[in-house]
Amino acid sequence: MFRELKNECRIRLDLIAQGPLCIRSGESFELHPGQPDIAVVRSMLDGKMQPVIPGSSLKGVFRSRAEKYLPDSCNIFDKKNKCFYNSKNLSTGKERYKAVCEACKLFGNLSLKSRVEFSDAFPVEGTVKTGTRYQVTIDRLTGAARKGALFETEVVEKGTFKTEISLRNFSSHQIKVLLLVIQDINEGYVRIGSSTSRGFGRVTAENIAISYRDYSRPGDGIGTFYEKEYDWETCLEKLKTVSLNTSEGVNMDGIPDLE
Repeated sequence: MFRELKNECRIRLDLIAQGPLCIRSGESFELHPGQPDIAVVRSMLDGKMQPVIPGSSLKGVFRSRAEKYLPDSCNIFDKKNKCFYNSKNLSTGKERYKAVCEACKLFGNLSLKSRVEFSDAFPVEGTVKTGTRYQVTIDRLTGAARKGALFETEVVEKGTFKTEISLRNFSSHQIKVLLLVIQDINEGYVRIGSSTSRGFGRVTAENIAISYRDYSRPGDGIGTFYEKEYDWETCLEKLKTVSLNTSEGVNMDGIPDLE
């Protein structure tokens, strides 16, 4: 699957918070009275800790939505229909690839490497503003606020985060489904982070640029491979006729020529 490099693609984009955004850090601040009960995850950037959207969180959001588009995606909660158990004893990557569902072919599983990688989304300097939201647990029996259940949640009120999605040895339908997820994010059907049912997690993707390399085609001039930049909306339009209902093996169609 990856022994020979056939093609590569990078999707660069800015994720802009359109409201409160909270990716929980998982760190407890019970012994720090000055800190919120729930804090956003942070990472070191330019010598200081700053809010970040982890690549793992983005991958989870993209996979969850992509499974709605890709047919016959496996059920991770059903052992009999979970691709990992059906493929883990196969000896070669090619055999495992053929045995798994379309979602696992793109995003991987415990026995198969992913074709797509999501970088951490780091903030653009000076764009991030954090705040605190106070929330309370509702008693389901009385319908009133539960006593002593008030808690603080730190959120990103606004901010721009730069990230990159990279693909290797992919087919046309695989990049198409990623672009469809980006489209759903922009249209508000997909949110990121926690408390999305309370209005958190609305983001939009802007400044989207797609660069594509096809190593099976000769390049122009001194280039040894074909390389081109794409506008994502035009690219999605060109991929309109590409079917997501495919059960074929590895077929490195790449992106159709836009010219």
